[in-house]
Amino acid sequence: MSDYDIQDGSFPDFLRDPWGILRRRRRWMGLVVVVGLLVTGVSDFVIPSPFIATANLLVTGQKMSEEFVRPIDAGSSFQRLNELVGEVTARDHLLALEKKHDLFPEARAVRTPNELASMVHGSIEIGSAEGLGRRNRREKSNIYAVSFRHTRPDVAATVANELAADFVAVSVRLRGEQARLTTDFLRGHLVEKEAELREQEGKITSFKEQYRGELPGELGGTLNKLERLARERQSLNTAIAEAETRLALMTSADTPESPNSPLARLSSLRSQLAEQRSVYTEEHPNVLSLRRQIATLEQEIAGAGEGAADPTRQILLTSTARGIKDMRKRLTEIAGDIRKMEARVARTPKREEKLGALEGHASVLRGEYLVLLGKVETAELAQTLESAQQGERITVLNRALPPNSPERSRPMHFLVGLAASLGVAAAIGVALELLDPVLLTSQQIEEYFGLPVLGSVPRIN
Repeated sequence: MSDYDIQDGSFPDFLRDPWGILRRRRRWMGLVVVVGLLVTGVSDFVIPSPFIATANLLVTGQKMSEEFVRPIDAGSSFQRLNELVGEVTARDHLLALEKKHDLFPEARAVRTPNELASMVHGSIEIGSAEGLGRRNRREKSNIYAVSFRHTRPDVAATVANELAADFVAVSVRLRGEQARLTTDFLRGHLVEKEAELREQEGKITSFKEQYRGELPGELGGTLNKLERLARERQSLNTAIAEAETRLALMTSADTPESPNSPLARLSSLRSQLAEQRSVYTEEHPNVLSLRRQIATLEQEIAGAGEGAADPTRQILLTSTARGIKDMRKRLTEIAGDIRKMEARVARTPKREEKLGALEGHASVLRGEYLVLLGKVETAELAQTLESAQQGERITVLNRALPPNSPERSRPMHFLVGLAASLGVAAAIGVALELLDPVLLTSQQIEEYFGLPVLGSVPRIN
């Protein structure tokens, strides 16, 4: 450790005498200041100060109210501007810009394309125009600055204006592509949803055709038809009973018969048959048994009276018997129709459940289709607005002009160099004091030589 190390939290003694440091180390410190000023002067001429040219971009909101047309991109204008920066400052675009305007001819031969693109990128500044941009989020317009730094003011202004024009062109292209891609995407989904809806509606149509008569909407008609068939069956049973009674009377030839005669028994059986038909169907065992008994008695009576009847009466008997036969045939048909109708009514709840599921799915698909249709119409309108440039726009508000003065002035550059030189000179002086210490106080002499100081002589100027 040197004799000037800090002890007990105090500063070295030589720091309390800066003028002494200057007197003792003036040669080295002066040399450092002179060298620093020479370096500053040479750098001012060898390394020219760049010029900065700035163009202003105006970002305006959608002209049509968002209540009628929603914008394609709901993000902030600054976020959308950041997206454009990636396009404008792409490596290939920067290299083309450097080659077109011959920005760094010396570096082109010794630098790689990536390094050259980084140099161009480092010369570009993009940000909000202070004092010009509207900071209120509710405002629909903002102003941004695009600056370029170069040693030639005309080149700086030309490149800044070209960058601003690139922002405008890329904005129009990207928003147009975004609107078109959005519309195409929604149209594709709309076509798929429409195909699903048509397929589902086709399933509903096929189901209705396959189970016609068993559908819920046809249940009322089926029940009404059942009621009509029941009334017709009752009417036929009554008509058959009456016709059979007439036939029995005509067959008896108007002669009194005993209760046990064939005609009396035939009349009784026919009455029983009419009662059974009003209660049971034609296939019921009681009805079939009565019909067999009646047929047997009719054959007996017809054989007994054969040859005794006159032609007119025979014709009437034949006609009545044929009418009874036809009515019985119709009664059989009605019984079959009633069974079919009842089976349809029994299957209707199952068909209703299946049809409800199909129509429910179709309703969901129809709702999704209508929502997509509305989105497609909105996207198409937004695409039309973008084509007409009625949506959000980026325009050049102020073109860049060649700057009259460089980024840094020579007096300021000289002052900075002077300040840096003085700082380095002071550091050199302190370093020399630490490396080559000087005894300044009687206490330092006593500590260094180990002898007491008997007296001191004041400094003689």
